[in-house]
Amino acid sequence: MKVRIELDGYDAEIYGTASGIIISSSSIPKQTETGCMFTAQVVITNCRYKPYKGMHGKASILISNESLLQRIF
Repeated sequence: MKVRIELDGYDAEIYGTASGIIISSSSIPKQTETGCMFTAQVVITNCRYKPYKGMHGKASILISNESLLQRIF
């Protein structure tokens, strides 16, 4: 699956987002203070800036390239 990644330290509105592909994911959710989550390993395929080892960020999984209106019709 494809993902869009916003890395801490790089404003997505200025630098854009990095693109990646999920290569593996956990089958059992991990309990955190904010709820349950699955972990995934992502390979960055396209990035306009230099990501560094240990950087944190937020990834959004792209489940469809269609807009909401395209999905309705």
